[in-house]
Amino acid sequence: MLPEGFQPAPYIRAFSELMRIDDASPEDFEKFAAAHKIEKYIPWWIEREASNVAKIHDISKSYGHLIGQNLTLDGGLTDRGTVSKSSKEGNRQDITVMLTSVFNRSETLSSNAAENQKLFLEKYFEKRKNIGEEELGFLHSESLSKMDEYKRKAAGEKDGSKTRELLQTEALYREISQVTAKEFEKRSGK
Repeated sequence: MLPEGFQPAPYIRAFSELMRIDDASPEDFEKFAAAHKIEKYIPWWIEREASNVAKIHDISKSYGHLIGQNLTLDGGLTDRGTVSKSSKEGNRQDITVMLTSVFNRSETLSSNAAENQKLFLEKYFEKRKNIGEEELGFLHSESLSKMDEYKRKAAGEKDGSKTRELLQTEALYREISQVTAKEFEKRSGK
């Protein structure tokens, strides 16, 4: 029930800004970048998303559902109903799912996926204000564990396309482990 005297205010944004990245074609990305005078769209979008995820984690929340349907062309997040109290596992899941979204966008726009995933992690850690050694250690150990898991799965897989997919996922976790190790060293002084 709305409080007495409540005056709603319309929020008007261009459709392209509300467009979900899963619904966008490469031409939509190009039009958006041109209309907003963004020279290099992917790095710009990655930095905005990394900043948003870092802000959510800094206030002790996890997003919970960072899929392409909840990410917009302008670097925004939708469906905030999935935000909940933060947990190390929730934050790790947010980062992993976001890295998958970065990978998918990179593929759609013929951009280097590994470089873009690394950029996301670097920008995320740059924007995070209150990440502790315990959370960094957890992210690092979880990424090593997942990397080994996917490597084992790929070794046992007989389907070539499935093997490739598993190895891509293993490479994603390797990237996370390298960046988290570097960040841990930087923040802990070790």
